[in-house]
Amino acid sequence: MKKAIVFMVILGTVFSLIVTTLGVSAEKVELTYMTWAGGGQRTADEAAVKKFNETHPNIQVKPVFVPDDYLSKLNTLIAANTPPDVAFLNEYLIHNWAANGALTDLTSFFRGEKSFKISDFVKGAVYQSQGKIWGVTPGVEVILLYYNKELFKQSGLAEPSKDPQHPWKWDQFVEAAKKLTVDATGKHPGDPGFNEMAVKTYGTTAPTFWLFILPFLKSNNSGFATSDGKQLAIDKPAGIQVIQAIADLIYKHKVAPSPAVQQGLPSTAQMLMNKQVAMFISGQWEVSTFGDANYDVGIAPIPMFKRPANIIWGAPVVIPKGSKYPKEAFEFMKFYIYPETGIQLSIDASWMPNMKSWYIDKDKVKLWMDNPRHNEDFKQVVPKIVLDIASVPENVTLKNFDPMVVQTIMPQLDLLWTGKERDASKVVKGLSDKCKQYLQGTWLK
Repeated sequence: MKKAIVFMVILGTVFSLIVTTLGVSAEKVELTYMTWAGGGQRTADEAAVKKFNETHPNIQVKPVFVPDDYLSKLNTLIAANTPPDVAFLNEYLIHNWAANGALTDLTSFFRGEKSFKISDFVKGAVYQSQGKIWGVTPGVEVILLYYNKELFKQSGLAEPSKDPQHPWKWDQFVEAAKKLTVDATGKHPGDPGFNEMAVKTYGTTAPTFWLFILPFLKSNNSGFATSDGKQLAIDKPAGIQVIQAIADLIYKHKVAPSPAVQQGLPSTAQMLMNKQVAMFISGQWEVSTFGDANYDVGIAPIPMFKRPANIIWGAPVVIPKGSKYPKEAFEFMKFYIYPETGIQLSIDASWMPNMKSWYIDKDKVKLWMDNPRHNEDFKQVVPKIVLDIASVPENVTLKNFDPMVVQTIMPQLDLLWTGKERDASKVVKGLSDKCKQYLQGTWLK
């Protein structure tokens, strides 16, 4: 109840800070806001829309929640020339949609905005290409290393470095995983008689999802493609080293379950709390699971290869082309992306603010970070990752990311993760030819 009261009070003061003259219609305008939101995000969205409507009698927003088949329904509405006025869009689609004329150019709106500047936003929050602004995410994401503090203590191991500028090196991560992996008889990998078919606690899980692979590729000065987006990089030595190292967690070092074994296990977060796994790599959204369980999880920056690296992104809010009321739509969008509006989303949906001051100003930090989902580790580690380490990933910058990476490269890498092939250099052989048609550069000039 206290959180809800604070949230409503804050929302009530937002517009004294951000209202500008946009020439919005004096007549009552009805807008639609389309989102895939569910759970805590939907609850917070409903509260935000309600407050906006109360403070804007001439602009009334109707939220449309589409949890399933979202893109198909959004495409159908746009094709029928009846698009929503404001909508969420996947980050890997925004620049393509903009290039195809499906989105409203927001540059003039932001240029005339006096309550904030584009420079106020953290990296990865504003989506720009062709010299224009197409969308802004209300909340950003990063990747973290989670660990069981009790298992570290029992093993006599020092906890991972909390300094994003000097995280564990990959080899340190592997060595710790070996010491934390134990079978039913107490043996570790490399011990005579270690039974990999009867592991009690795995040291880690293998980060085989493309989203988790990206920061490690960056850490090794590589990527799925080169920085100009014109050549493949995953099939070069630096890229091969990363994916081989990930596969080796399963089949060489035996510190992580195979995909087949993991299918029969609980969620990774639950495994960590159950002491079935000591460490795992995932997004900052996992803090909601641990917070709900009142579990003090260890949080650290992810290990590095050659240099510290991380990624920062978030699904953008856009105004589809064809909205009859773009100025009024921007008025709602401006309200929605402002950090004050997103405080409850930071609590209920584990989002993080999109503006720099909300990681620096102590009063602002306190508003969103002081809750059971954000422990001391989170407070120490995450702001430094957001402000100093993370960079915009290829799912935002690379043209044809989905057909090239998700649909072509990742199915090939499955051969490595499943153990059908153990040599990464053989797995990536031939990918350059398969991906040649997609290597058409990047969206960022």
